Amino acid sequence: MLFPIKINSLKYYKNFSKNEFFSEENSYNYIIPFLLKKIKILNFFKTSSQHRHLQTQNYIINNLNLKDKIILDCGVSDASSSIYLINKKLNILKHYYLTDNFINIKFKISKKSILLFYNNEPILYFNKYLLIFIADIKNFFLKSIIKYKINYNFDNYKKFYDYVFWYKIEKKFSNNKNITFLKYDIFTPWKHNNVDIIIIGNVLNKSYFSDKKIIESLKNLNKNLNNNGYLIIIDNIGKSDQENSSIFKKYGNYYSHCVDIKNGTRIKKLIYKTFKIYPKNFIS
Repeated sequence: MLFPIKINSLKYYKNFSKNEFFSEENSYNYIIPFLLKKIKILNFFKTSSQHRHLQTQNYIINNLNLKDKIILDCGVSDASSSIYLINKKLNILKHYYLTDNFINIKFKISKKSILLFYNNEPILYFNKYLLIFIADIKNFFLKSIIKYKINYNFDNYKKFYDYVFWYKIEKKFSNNKNITFLKYDIFTPWKHNNVDIIIIGNVLNKSYFSDKKIIESLKNLNKNLNNNGYLIIIDNIGKSDQENSSIFKKYGNYYSHCVDIKNGTRIKKLIYKTFKIYPKNFIS
């Protein structure tokens, strides 16, 4: 996929000369955070922004008892979508786990462009004129030509830099023992403390996984959710990025469907298929 993009749409561009914009510092602070709003890694979008889950987080803050509770937040990308809840309630929580299966990329910079890599494969090229999603190009020959041309342009730039998606927020909370950042795959066993609240934002959707895989993940996560704990699934839908979510409370082998934000998650039927569910408000 190739399309033009104005580099001066990047915040703070006017503060830098064109010759120094593609620097190491600017790549970490401005360019890659900007590109993360557009990037896909192995078909997973890494879009994240503050207040993206605001309605759900306000429900959590206003209606759930969070004192001494443990939260497992899955698929957080750069963790900016989680920062509102963290800032409001981290002081009373026992622990907050921020997790994602894809936590970093590598990149090279030249004087006029940047090249992003995942698993040693170039996935995105960006200069002041265009952005190329190399990973999205289906035609093998076109992809090979573009990769060759781009790699040729970077032959004189040997150094790889590492970018951890949540490094800004991790740095902010580096001295706080109540928060942990972890690489975690929701299809694998959780090796830490059982948790009281599981939040899954924009991960369990049918554009990423089959129904079978979604059910597998739900069953896996259920093993680590304490009784009377909450399972919270969030979807942001369409160009407007409308927030929809569903909140379930665990009672032994059952769940109660507590509330839907807007239309609720698009995988509600799969949740009902996976667990025994009491209807909304059946249990107070």
